[in-house]
Amino acid sequence: MKRNEEYTAAEMAEKIRIEMTDYVRLKMNLTKADLVGKLAVAIGKLMSHVLLLMVFFFSLLFASFFAGLFLSEAFDSTLKGFGLVAVFYGLLFCLMVLVKRRLIQAPIANSIVSIIYTDQDEKHED
Repeated sequence: MKRNEEYTAAEMAEKIRIEMTDYVRLKMNLTKADLVGKLAVAIGKLMSHVLLLMVFFFSLLFASFFAGLFLSEAFDSTLKGFGLVAVFYGLLFCLMVLVKRRLIQAPIANSIVSIIYTDQDEKHED
């Protein structure tokens, strides 16, 4: 191996070009691996939330049928029983429209930003 004084300017330039090319390639691979890792975490969290949401939805559906039937017997009217359940969901919908930014959009946005800016080495908890 030559000592630094023995390299010509062209040889030094070529050596620097090769080192920079290797550095850029390694940096791109590291960035790609980091992105894939974060994407995998995000998709995993999304899928777990979708599954939880499905279980919650079916629980809520059957609880609503139960409440509708229970209120139908209590009021002696199927229309009144299921109507009250519908009114409850209508009021719940209005409430959610009013607080959607604070209770729905902001936590989701914060979760996405947290996933993007969290190091891969840190433990990802839900």
